[in-house]
Amino acid sequence: KLSGFLSIDQLDGLQKEKEALQEFMLYIKNPADAKKFGLKPPTGALFYGVPGTGKTTLARALAKESQLPYIEIVGSEFSKKYVGEAPKLVKTLFTKARELAEQHNGAIICVDEAEGAFRDLNTLGEGDNGRSDVVNQFKAEMTSMKNNPDKPIFLIGTTNHADQIEDAMLDRFTYKIEVFLPDLAAVKAALTRLANKMKITDEAKTYLQNEMATKIHQHDELRSFRSMGNYMQKAAYIAYSQHKEKVGKEQLDAAFASLAQRTPLNDKYLESLPDVPALDLNNPTPEEIRAALPSDLQPDTTLTIDPTEKKLKSPPIQQTPNTQAK
Repeated sequence: KLSGFLSIDQLDGLQKEKEALQEFMLYIKNPADAKKFGLKPPTGALFYGVPGTGKTTLARALAKESQLPYIEIVGSEFSKKYVGEAPKLVKTLFTKARELAEQHNGAIICVDEAEGAFRDLNTLGEGDNGRSDVVNQFKAEMTSMKNNPDKPIFLIGTTNHADQIEDAMLDRFTYKIEVFLPDLAAVKAALTRLANKMKITDEAKTYLQNEMATKIHQHDELRSFRSMGNYMQKAAYIAYSQHKEKVGKEQLDAAFASLAQRTPLNDKYLESLPDVPALDLNNPTPEEIRAALPSDLQPDTTLTIDPTEKKLKSPPIQQTPNTQAK
């Protein structure tokens, strides 16, 4: 139901992304004028980027702006079907979309987590014939003679893994728009919107808009819209568990400390750590482990093993008299 979606103007930040959509929106809102210039309808748009940046919300806002019928399905649904069933689901999806498009002069299909449906065929194994059939069926449906160019079907895809999508499917999207993490202004706007939905002290609101917004903006793993929502929920839960009437500055700090411990170390902090020699983590000897430890290591220090770089890393977070890395 479009009534439950935010409009594009109501979305926090995303200015570059909104600007990139202007051409798409212009066609959807004024198809008759576009046809006078011989313009063909866009096939759709792919929104890609890191998790939690609002890609699905942006797709829904686009649907609300257009006032076209909107069908949303998760890409993994196609991999759950028995062999032969998934392509039928694609056909059914487009058949329904065509019916709606005829009635409303267009329709939108949104495939959330699109890499689940449009998997790169080069990465599929012998037992993945069903997945290749899904990709090929989407290609066929998007270019089918059954589609009415005067009442087009627009395909929207959202993904955290654009690199896993079949190249031929990528080429079928007229627009490929990267959705970035919010800037500081968008972080402040999002935190204000979330704070207005809960009981919070005036002092905490001011603190949230200044010091805390800056801290969150500097912490990539906490500044996605989804993560900020989790952060505010955590602060509210802490206040509730402490029998407080409102969320205060202390609860905001506690929520930040709790969630920051669970996220990977950011790059700026890693650059400030003392150099630690590389260590083969597959089969290290005790001598290699001792040699890899920094000379100024304190007795009660906990070290984090980085499985990607295969190194021991010194801990950056000072939480108690002892230094710990989570």
